[in-house]
Amino acid sequence: MALDLSSFRQDSENTVSTTTHGVDKVKGRNIEKNVGRDRPWQREPWASVISVAGIGLMSCLISVSHVSTRLVNVSLLYLLVVVLCGSYLGRIPALVSSICGFIAFNLCLVEPIQLDASSECIALAVFLITALVIGQLTALLKARAEEAELRRSEMEILAEASWAVASEPERAKALNKVMELISNIEPVESATLKLNNELNSDRPDLKHRREIDSEGNRSGPLLLQTFPILLEDSKLGSVILTLKPERTLQYEENRLVESLVNHIAALLERDRLLKAEAKAGALIEADALKTALLSMVSHDFRSPLTTIKASVSALLDGATPWDPEMQKNLLEAADHETDRLNKLVGNILNLSKLEGGAWKPRREPTAVSELLSSVLSSFNDDENERIKLKLQENLKDIFVDPVQMEQVLRNLLENALKYSPPEQSVEVLVESLDRQIQFKILDRGVGLPKGEELRIFEKFYRAEPLVESNIPGLGIGLAVCKGLVEANGGHLTAYQRVGGGAVFQMSLDYVIETLPTQSGSENESSSN
Repeated sequence: MALDLSSFRQDSENTVSTTTHGVDKVKGRNIEKNVGRDRPWQREPWASVISVAGIGLMSCLISVSHVSTRLVNVSLLYLLVVVLCGSYLGRIPALVSSICGFIAFNLCLVEPIQLDASSECIALAVFLITALVIGQLTALLKARAEEAELRRSEMEILAEASWAVASEPERAKALNKVMELISNIEPVESATLKLNNELNSDRPDLKHRREIDSEGNRSGPLLLQTFPILLEDSKLGSVILTLKPERTLQYEENRLVESLVNHIAALLERDRLLKAEAKAGALIEADALKTALLSMVSHDFRSPLTTIKASVSALLDGATPWDPEMQKNLLEAADHETDRLNKLVGNILNLSKLEGGAWKPRREPTAVSELLSSVLSSFNDDENERIKLKLQENLKDIFVDPVQMEQVLRNLLENALKYSPPEQSVEVLVESLDRQIQFKILDRGVGLPKGEELRIFEKFYRAEPLVESNIPGLGIGLAVCKGLVEANGGHLTAYQRVGGGAVFQMSLDYVIETLPTQSGSENESSSN
């Protein structure tokens, strides 16, 4: 009889129950539940009765067909019955058939033994010894074959459990697979996994639970057996098995269940270690970000604050008379540094809003020319003279959040102007390519270090040449740009420019116009 998984339910995140009946196919093959178990007709006393009947039937055949008058070694026919009994019925039926065959051979085929008929005595003794040895050897081979089949099935089940534990990243699926394998063991009616946080939950007394068979009749009380899930002297939970009426786990089955429970313990420990590793990694990353933020903020925030403080202090100093031109310069310096400080704080706030999911894009069709005009209006005349625009004609509208895209283009252009020499221009190329609008911002600055084309978009990351330079920056502007572009369904990349400098490439989807005839037909079909 083979396994059948008729129902498999997961009560909650930490409770898994399984019930089995019939045949269960795991990965395209059947797992036999009768391995190592005898069928009803193979158990005592039916097996011995069958062996005696087999000897009697063979004696009748020999007597009716008069085979004994034509065959010299007619005793081999009895040995055939002994071999069959040993192969299919076991050791005791083989012994019974050997003795019965000896008696039948003596009564039916050998004349009454006389004192001088030593040959008949020898023949009977040889037959009895041969039958006993053959029967026992055949039964031993049967037992070894069943044991080998049992070991093969155990190895297959343990291999599936090991594969589930090692390859399945989701804990629930791996636990379901192992619990399914436990429920496939023959005496098990159902299997329930209870973890520590549910071991003391209010549940009905399982010892009084009754199962209903396939015909709707109630069976007797079911036996419960509990296997604790232990790991280094700590109990993680329990596996509760509900056994079929009047059935218990054999030694091999008990050992197999214990091995599968150990797989559950290893799976739970793996899940705990993965969570601990993720938590430790998050703490390390948070600490590194905090250190980087404090280091950069202490430098980049102090510079504008120092300038603002110096300008305001000089203006408040009544001992020094300042002419109007000098007062204007001091105020402009304070205003410039205030804008710079406000921009730094704004980038940090934007980054936090992106990570928290609070800055959702409101996408709408946006004209590229209007978007660029709005961005360029935020730069002064000297900066606009350095920016060279090259736009393809008849560009389609892009489907983006215009406010966020202005922020992206402004950040990219500010970076290009900041890192390029004052005498070098910054090029902006816009063209339509592969159902997208592609923006390229090209500068002649210090360029990108080899192998760091992706790292420059990380939070608080700045390349070594930039860290050592006097160019201010926190290393979060590009991270904000990449997050906003991806939130609007686009892609932002960077690579080294031939001849020196860097190229930032941004691709955004343009608006696809729907043909009136198509929309009209769709409306007509929907109305129908």
